[in-house]
Amino acid sequence: MMVKLVILFYFSLLFVNSQKLYSKTIFVYNNNENKEDTVLHKYKNYDYKLLKLALDKTIPLYGEYELIPSEKMNKKRAIYTAKENKIKNFILNASASDDLLLGNLIYANVPTQRGSYGYRIAFISPNLENHPEKYDTLEKIKNLIIGQGVGWLDIDILKFHNFNVISCPNNESTCLMLAKNRIDIYLQGILQVKKQLERNKEMNLRYEKSFLIYYPLPKFFFTHKSNKAAIKRIEEGLKMAFDDGSFNRLFNIEFKKNMSIINMKNMKIYRLTNPYIRNFDSSYEKYNIKLENYR
Repeated sequence: MMVKLVILFYFSLLFVNSQKLYSKTIFVYNNNENKEDTVLHKYKNYDYKLLKLALDKTIPLYGEYELIPSEKMNKKRAIYTAKENKIKNFILNASASDDLLLGNLIYANVPTQRGSYGYRIAFISPNLENHPEKYDTLEKIKNLIIGQGVGWLDIDILKFHNFNVISCPNNESTCLMLAKNRIDIYLQGILQVKKQLERNKEMNLRYEKSFLIYYPLPKFFFTHKSNKAAIKRIEEGLKMAFDDGSFNRLFNIEFKKNMSIINMKNMKIYRLTNPYIRNFDSSYEKYNIKLENYR
């Protein structure tokens, strides 16, 4: 009888270990709203590639995984899905704001865009061209009309610092308002400049080459607080990728060419604070890019 019990116990251990060996953890990444594709083309998507890199790094520690797209959803719905834990291990890449942490979300404390998202280039209206005296100080810039996308955290940050900001419905309408001198400035991230110029060639948009505006605007991978093991694995993987250089290589492949078209060498940088990320651990800043490497 004792021998049978020992044999039964032995085989039960083998079964449990085999289940652990062959089971995969499922991660679901946010399939951004995309007008061109019904399903996000993952091999062209930086969020997907970075998330996959982090998970690949941690296979020896945590085992195999499967990374699948959610159904197509916009930012608002993705945040709702994460906050309500509608999908287990649902991961989205979003700009940090204290509101997200109040809504049951946790995050991997490594910025996905390495802090570059906070550097803003000023696209200027035709009326401002050849008139640098109208925006050669921060106080003068504050008196100009700045148009930013509705719902962007930029609006709250700029208003906090007493800029004259209005909300615009979308990117196309903001560019049109700029081209028709209805607004003076449209601030865009340095990673978006090349795409913006290509998308709006007929408007002959021009960006100002004398200054940048910077405010901390990190983006992180977020998930529901019940998915602690998932976000812990992602954070560890991102740190491993940063330490071995693979994170930096991926970032440069994706974005260095975009930034190289901007001559940032002689640009003045106006630095502002972001009062809406006070509950975030600032140790993420050590992963930010060194702008001098891209100037």
